[in-house]
Amino acid sequence: MKHLSFSGFLAALILWACFFTPVASYCHGAQATIIGIEVNGLKTMSEAEFLGKIKIKKGDVFSRKAVSEDVRRLADEEGIIVHAVFREGPDGVVVVFNVIAEHVGDEIVEVEFKRGPRADLEDVVRVRRGSRFVEHILRSDANRIRNYFIEKGYAHVIVRPKVEKVSKGKVKVTFEITKGPKFQLKKLEFVGNKGLSRSDLVAFMETKVDTWLTSRRFVRRAFDEDIARLNTLYEWKGYLDASVELDTISMDPETGRVEAVIKITEGSRYKIVEVRFEGNEAASDKELLGVIRLQQDQFYSVEARQADVAALRRYYTTGKRGYASVSVKSLVKKAEQPNTLILTFSIQEGKRTYIRRIETSGNYKTRKKVIVREMRIAPGDLYDLDLNWFAYVYCLS
Repeated sequence: MKHLSFSGFLAALILWACFFTPVASYCHGAQATIIGIEVNGLKTMSEAEFLGKIKIKKGDVFSRKAVSEDVRRLADEEGIIVHAVFREGPDGVVVVFNVIAEHVGDEIVEVEFKRGPRADLEDVVRVRRGSRFVEHILRSDANRIRNYFIEKGYAHVIVRPKVEKVSKGKVKVTFEITKGPKFQLKKLEFVGNKGLSRSDLVAFMETKVDTWLTSRRFVRRAFDEDIARLNTLYEWKGYLDASVELDTISMDPETGRVEAVIKITEGSRYKIVEVRFEGNEAASDKELLGVIRLQQDQFYSVEARQADVAALRRYYTTGKRGYASVSVKSLVKKAEQPNTLILTFSIQEGKRTYIRRIETSGNYKTRKKVIVREMRIAPGDLYDLDLNWFAYVYCLS
């Protein structure tokens, strides 16, 4: 018994449905003329290409057998699964082919990219030479290619997938790509910025305005990230209530020209109303205040806060104070007064650390005691980062 392919099995089911489709009574006896052929659901070929693959033509005498032969031939030879229905007209019958699937199970023998970098796009798409054709993957790959070029800054990307029958059971896939012009930011306006200048804002952005001396592409995703980055900038500068958002943007797909307006609501810049220290036993609050930059009545900034954490840690680990494992954390919270903050440094000093032994390496000519004699540290001294950075130190807590 001859093995029935999947496409042949589908065609058999559809043929059964075709024969039980209600048709005008004269189609069962009197001869009728085919007055029209309609095709619905085509995705990878034109209607003219489809009509060239069937034998029945407009003006032929209508025959269910001839239609069923076309349905079977499309499935077996072309991998096209269709459902044929018949509609009575005033002068004859209209044959309607509803396409269910195209190129079912066909092997892809070649993949071509027209007007696109093959090496890059082969990594983008999922269709491969030697793989089986699947229609929804083809549509998904066309969208992947489109997104690839949009990321590259192209304005009006159109990707048309085309499937060409090479031989029985084998197809060639071609992606026809129209990239259009590149998007370029030609005008950028900031509205509402007072505390930070335009140059401050632009310097913090990845997206730049294109000039006649440059050729910068505009990528919307990167631009949206820039807006989020500007919100972070204002927070870093102490504008904790600031809001940065896109007001308007125009993107001309014909010329690629982009104009944008960014709206900024700065609010007030926060000040430090109080500085607190917790956990400090080896140093007084007054001593630590002399180490940090952020003081009472000064404007708050994340940058200064981080620098102060580093300064406090350095204070404890240098000057032969010996706190090698000190931990310093900072916390800010809003005070009762409007636009003010309380800054708290939480310190875990840990135990003091002493130098137990000094080791040297690589000294093939000079004796260890000569090197140690010239150093400013000795076993038993308290740990000091400034004095110990160049040596391998074994520490005893």
